[in-house]
This record gives sequence, C-alpha cells and structure tokens, in this order.
Amino acid sequence: MRTTGRCSSPRTGRRGSSTWNKNLADLEAWGLSANRKALLEVNVSVPRGGGVIIGRGVPTSWLTSGKPVSWTNVPVDGGRRIGFTLTRDGNKVSLSVTGDPGGPVALSLPAFVDDIVSTTAGTVDNASGTVTLPKGTSKVTVTVGDLEASRITGAQSTAGHYTFGRPTDQVRRYQTFTAGENTRLDGVRVSLRRIGGTGQSPVTVSLYRTSGLKPTGSPLATTTIPASAVGTKETVVKAALGYDGLVDGADYAVVLGQRTPGGPAYEWATSGQRGVQGFGKDTGSGWTPEPALGDAWLTAETSRPAQR
Repeated sequence: MRTTGRCSSPRTGRRGSSTWNKNLADLEAWGLSANRKALLEVNVSVPRGGGVIIGRGVPTSWLTSGKPVSWTNVPVDGGRRIGFTLTRDGNKVSLSVTGDPGGPVALSLPAFVDDIVSTTAGTVDNASGTVTLPKGTSKVTVTVGDLEASRITGAQSTAGHYTFGRPTDQVRRYQTFTAGENTRLDGVRVSLRRIGGTGQSPVTVSLYRTSGLKPTGSPLATTTIPASAVGTKETVVKAALGYDGLVDGADYAVVLGQRTPGGPAYEWATSGQRGVQGFGKDTGSGWTPEPALGDAWLTAETSRPAQR
C-alpha cells in the first residue's frame, strides 16, 4: 500500500479535490471520513508525551506484498507533520521518517512480536514487537526471524478496558477475527489486567465458530491462562490455543472468561472506537454485540501444518 495526503479510504475511485488524495494504492480520496481516519490510525498514532508510533496495526501481508507502505503529510502533535515509508527486503524491514515527529519514533509491527533478531538503531522490546528510536533518528532496519509467519491482528492500541469474569452481565467477552490461508491456529495473544483485588481464578480462552459475528455452537478448542500471569496493569499474555482446521475467509471468535466467576475479575483492552470486526459480551443469557466499544487487543498466530 502506498498513499499520499493525510489519509485515504479503502475504495477505488476518482481523485477528490480536497487535501485527501490517493496515489498508487487505488484508494478513494474523499467521502467516508470515518474509514479514512481508521486507515490512518492503523498506520500511525500519537501517544501522550509526544513522538509517534508507526505500524501498530499494519498487517504482515502489506509488508510481504512487495509494495512499500508510505504516507506523507501526516499531522502529529504541535502542528507538526511527518512522512514515512516502510519497505521489506527478505526478513529485513526498513523505516524512513521525514519531517519532525516531536519526540521518539516507535516502530511497532505485529510481525515483530517475539521475533526481532537485530536492529540498526534504537532499543528493542521483543515482547511487544517494538523498536524505539531516539529523537532525531530517522532511519532504521530491523531483522526478524520469520516475516512470513502469519499473525492476524485486531486492535493493537488501548483506549478502553472492559470487564469479564463476573457472575452476571459481563460473564465472558469475545473478539472475532477472519482466518487467512493458514489452517492451523497456534495461539493467541491478548492484553489483560486484573481488577477488584486478588483471588482471580485462571482465564479461560476458547475458540468458536461465528454466526452474525457472534460465537455459536460449542468451543472448537479451549485452554487457560494462569491468574498469576496477568498483572494489575496491562499485560500482554499468550495462550496456547491450538486448532487445526481454520477455513480461509471464515470468521472465528476468541472468547475469554474466568474459570470461577466472581468479584475479582479481569479487563480486556480495546481500541475504544467503533470496531472493524466484532466485539461483545456474554450476559449469562446470551451473546450481546458491542461494536461501539471498538476491537479487543488480539493477535492470532497461525501456520500451515506440516505435510504428512
């Protein structure tokens, strides 16, 4: 994907006359302002305290497509504007930034999570898949172990937190995702925190088929996350949720609950904005979609089973 202007929407069409314009990506320039804003936020966000975060929601397929991911004239804090380009060469991902971000630049890609081998600049947080460049550094090349590994991501930013693990109303929470060509689910990562004191029981993690972007039927697979693995502040934890039989293009739901619902419970981080996929809760009497709350922080890790 390659675009110019402040943002663009994911439709083809003629170029508009406003400052939102398109180039090479066949993305329509005007109309659908919400979609434009959502697409921009996938690529770049501005944290509190200045600087920018680049790439947090960029799918690995964009990097492996052979085309650069490029934006220009992106507004950030203090009236500043930046541009940036992401390119891929084998297992190396390079970032080049122009303009003044007003602080450090964090390159945070789903493809980097637990897979960064080396970087030419900055500091590495392998658990979150982030390389942070000090102010004034405009270029970096990051080497990863396996860029072709498939990671299906939901929201990777946090603006809200929603409870699950209660005896009623907020019994469980679910987030949907769409499977790709890989047929095996190897595990999922979620961002959680404990609330209401101590004494939580383990988090239950289940995979369901969906109907109308809600879980349906019996779980396809289930595992748990120990309560001790989740902190009182946001904690990204991995659940070894394995399932062999994903169907390309089909929607699935990851469902989180608590083995023994109670007062001490959990919260799942969400984007806090209108969701792209499906997010909702189990009230104890049925599934209730809550798309206005955004998408939950979720990464589904998939692969192709070895041929027998």
